[in-house]
Amino acid sequence: MTRPFRFGLQAFEASSGSAWKETARRAESLGYCTLFTTDHHFGPGEISTSSGHRPVDVAPISAMTMAAAVTTTLRVGCRVFCVDYHQPVVLAKELATVDFLTDGRVEAAFGAGWVAVEYEGLGIPMDTAGVRIARLAEWIELVRAQWSGDPVEVDGEHVHASGFVGAPMPVQDSIPIMIGRLGPYTSASRSPVSRPRAAKAQARLVATVDFPTPPFALLTAITARTPGSISPGAAADGASSFGLAPQESSSA
Repeated sequence: MTRPFRFGLQAFEASSGSAWKETARRAESLGYCTLFTTDHHFGPGEISTSSGHRPVDVAPISAMTMAAAVTTTLRVGCRVFCVDYHQPVVLAKELATVDFLTDGRVEAAFGAGWVAVEYEGLGIPMDTAGVRIARLAEWIELVRAQWSGDPVEVDGEHVHASGFVGAPMPVQDSIPIMIGRLGPYTSASRSPVSRPRAAKAQARLVATVDFPTPPFALLTAITARTPGSISPGAAADGASSFGLAPQESSSA
């Protein structure tokens, strides 16, 4: 059976505001469905050198909003938001607002974190994988509640929110959600003791999200070093392209 696939692009480097806008416009003109940025917050320096991750120029929410503002059909997201870097109610409202302002063009993605040296550099404690994944599961419960239109009542071990209804409501009936790094454990906790705990937390996360199918299928990650080479088969410098499952199967 033939199934259609969408194609997404990830980018986080830009020499200027004009360059970022052009990346968004070119991605749309070339037929990409979604432009994702990333949730890392370091420029050049030791974090980049030791982690192997290239420096990141643009912050996610503002970059997503600008990309959507200069295009008409391009969907926007961040692959992925590290939950430890954000307050859940605030980020859920930010994403709902971008979806509201863009007439429903947001795709959400969350992860439990992995760059230990970035945690250290940002002054954020990095818990064991089991704790981080359990926190991620409660995050998903919170954002879904906040986007539901019902009163928010979440009282978990890591996430607590109550006494309000989320606003604005997303334009989409359900903002698609992607979960990052669903392995048996994530970085900074690779001891034999931590692995079963991480696996147990992961199982809880899957049960909490309760997707009928995986929300996205990331098929390939291609990084091209040649500037200006965005094409259906390759990405521009500082970008990667990958296949996404049909959108109708990605909604939670």
